[in-house]
Amino acid sequence: PGPAFGTGHHPTTRMCLMAMEEAVFSAPWKMLDVGTGSGILAIYGSKLGAREVVAIDNDSEAVRWAKRNIEINEIPVPINLSVTPIEEISNTYDLVTANLILGTIIELFDELTKVLAPNGLLILSGILREQVSDVQKKINKNGLKTERIMQMEEWSCMIVRK
Repeated sequence: PGPAFGTGHHPTTRMCLMAMEEAVFSAPWKMLDVGTGSGILAIYGSKLGAREVVAIDNDSEAVRWAKRNIEINEIPVPINLSVTPIEEISNTYDLVTANLILGTIIELFDELTKVLAPNGLLILSGILREQVSDVQKKINKNGLKTERIMQMEEWSCMIVRK
């Protein structure tokens, strides 16, 4: 991953990857990876069959490393990688991943909801066990439904449906 976050070994990333494997879509689907870091979730989304993958990060160094990682992996669908802020994204996606930290998840929650397609899945990770209730309040406020909460070590991953 270089200096970017996302080796696949950290519990938050592992839970995201597992949640992505469990996601089932009945039609061709699109994915947005918010805070892509190393690009691991976007790469995996492409390998799992997404017909379109967009990966964004506000750190240009992370984007540079994600680009490198995308280039060295054989992916079936090109990944649109950029530093575009989520607020500037107008499309909706069937799967949105956000492996961030609590403060950033709370700050971006309305935008994450806006880019999530009807019946789409939002995978949130980077949440400590004791922070789940804070995220659940935002989920409830936005009319979403928590389908599952995964836990590994002190970390949680929330799978949410719109």
